[in-house]
Amino acid sequence: MRSLVRYFHHHTRGATATLTVDGQLAYFGYQIDQPGVEGTDQVGDGALAAMLNIMQSLCGPGWKPSQVTLAHRKPDNVEPFRQLFRAPLLFDAEQNALVFLADWLTYRLPVDDPELRRQLMAQIRAIEVHHRDSFQGQVRSVLRTALLTDRADADHVASLFSIHRRTLNRRLNEDGISFKDLVEEERFEIARQTLLSSDLQVGDVAAVLGYADASAFTRAFRRWSGAAPAEWRAKALRAKRGRK
Repeated sequence: MRSLVRYFHHHTRGATATLTVDGQLAYFGYQIDQPGVEGTDQVGDGALAAMLNIMQSLCGPGWKPSQVTLAHRKPDNVEPFRQLFRAPLLFDAEQNALVFLADWLTYRLPVDDPELRRQLMAQIRAIEVHHRDSFQGQVRSVLRTALLTDRADADHVASLFSIHRRTLNRRLNEDGISFKDLVEEERFEIARQTLLSSDLQVGDVAAVLGYADASAFTRAFRRWSGAAPAEWRAKALRAKRGRK
C-alpha cells in the first residue's frame, strides 16, 4: 500500500493517494490537488469505490472499513453508499478516506512474487526517468495532507523529501515560486473545494485549515478571492446549479 501511495502520481495526475496512521486507525485517502476540477464529489466517490476494491483484493472480499469519510455534503439518497461500503458514513469530512484498524497494515498477503515485484519496480524506475515531475508538483502532492494535519511547516515538508529546508526553498525558487506562496495556493484550493462541496460553517473551514478563528480565515480568503467565504460560496453554488 505504501508503494501504491508513493507511485500513485504515475497513474493519476492532479490527485494524490495518502496512507496515514493515527493511533490504532489507518486512513487510506484520496485528494484532488489540481485547481478548478469539475465534479469533485463524483470523482472522490469513485476513487473511494476503487480503493475499496483494492483493499478487498488485498485482504479478501469480506473486508470492510470501520468508517468512510467523504469530503462533500450529505446527498439526499445515501442508500447506495451504505450498500457499497457497509460501514458508518461521515459526510462533510476533511478528506475522502477509508478508515480501518491499523493492524491490517501488517496483514500477510496470500501471494508474494518477489520476481514480479522486481520487474514492476524496474518499470517504475524507467517511468520516473522519462516522466519526472517538477519538484513543485511533488511538493504540492504532499501539502494537502500536511495542511490538514497541521504540519505544513517547511522543516516537516523538507523532511518528507530527505532534504534541508534551505534546499526545499532553493529548489522551489528555481521553479519560480516560494514555499510560502505554495502553501497559500494550496490553502485557497482546499478552502474553495470545502466551501463548494460541503455544508461546513466558515468557522469549521477555518479550523480545518489551521486558522485561530473565522475572522483570520475570512481576511485571508478575501485577499485570495476578493470576496468573503460565505459570499463566494453562495455565488459559486448558484453558478454550479446553473450549469446543471
